[in-house]
Amino acid sequence: MGSQEYIKQGGQQLVAAILGIGTAVPPYVLPQSSFPDYYFDISNSNHLLDLKAKFADIYLKSF
Repeated sequence: MGSQEYIKQGGQQLVAAILGIGTAVPPYVLPQSSFPDYYFDISNSNHLLDLKAKFADIYLKSF
């Protein structure tokens, strides 16, 4: 959203509008195909190979 300020100039009250245009980009980008590996890595569950394979299958079938 933008912001508005009122400026007085020559006895008139004018509106100055500022519009900010940008994008919100996360500090890192993670490809969706590697999400199951990432999830099991950060949760210290890499030893659960059967569950990891099942999770990867469910994840890939959801797209």
